[in-house]
Amino acid sequence: MVFRIGWRYLLMLLFLGLLPAGPLALLSLLPETIPLGITVFLSSFLQYYYTFISYNLMRYVLLQYHEEIGYDVDYEHFTACSVPKD
Repeated sequence: MVFRIGWRYLLMLLFLGLLPAGPLALLSLLPETIPLGITVFLSSFLQYYYTFISYNLMRYVLLQYHEEIGYDVDYEHFTACSVPKD
């Protein structure tokens, strides 16, 4: 896939490598007086949030470069309005 997409794929891999450091950096900014339960909750929440961001980044790259990698996209499910019409 690197050869089909090019340097943009390597850029995505760089961001995917840096994203796991985000929660650790944010948790290091918290004061040590915060109770352990809150710290564990924030750690879990931030890890899930950054995992969600990682999946969306990969999904964006797949959608953006679907022709180069041979992935078929069904455009009829894309709509300008996300609310179903009656």
